[in-house]
Amino acid sequence: VDLERVLTAPPVEHLTVHILMDRALVERFSPEVSTATPSLLFHVADIEAVHEKMEKGGATVSPLVDMGGMRSFGFSDDEGHWIAAAES
Repeated sequence: VDLERVLTAPPVEHLTVHILMDRALVERFSPEVSTATPSLLFHVADIEAVHEKMEKGGATVSPLVDMGGMRSFGFSDDEGHWIAAAES
């Protein structure tokens, strides 16, 4: 089966949704994203508040950027893996 992405979702009352993206699709449309390790993107309601809270908490965060109407930023975990947050 040639799938570009797979959506896995829990019952509606839960807040987590997982979308598995095809590696070739990510490489084609986001060549700056490393496909050597899994990538995570969290959708949040108030991107500015989350960015500020993480920054004040001492996290390594990138500046907020607007990518065609979707505001987002990146942050790294303790092992240096970058994770993204985007406004829902």
